[in-house]
Amino acid sequence: MWNAVTMLGVTGETLAPWLDLNRTTAPLARGDWADVAPAHLAASAALWILIPLLLGVARASRKDVK
Repeated sequence: MWNAVTMLGVTGETLAPWLDLNRTTAPLARGDWADVAPAHLAASAALWILIPLLLGVARASRKDVK
């Protein structure tokens, strides 16, 4: 999906390094800790992990449990 976003122009090229979880975690998978950009990793993890988790918890806490 991010390949399509980067082809959209300057905005896509700017957003992809910040929000593409595969791109931000790739240095961790390679074991190259020097190339890890903490801000990029935090932004993408927040978008794809933290926000959906918080929304799920909020949704589950509002449902009636029988």
